Amino acid sequence: TASYTFSHEGVNLDLVGSQDTAEGFSITVFAATCALADAMTKAVLNLPRFQAADLLRRMHCSALVLESDGGFYELP
Repeated sequence: TASYTFSHEGVNLDLVGSQDTAEGFSITVFAATCALADAMTKAVLNLPRFQAADLLRRMHCSALVLESDGGFYELP
């Protein structure tokens, strides 16, 4: 599992611990290895949702995205 939290400005809040994570969003990817989860987290962040879902499906991974407004969605 790899998980990252980002601010609206794209700052990785896991690395900048002084910022309020409630202002951003969080991506958690579940995969067979940590390296794959880490890579897929970046894909989910940077790809349109439909492309990220297709890639996750092909790599046998899944993701949970928590949005700043409290909503969430799962991929694929």
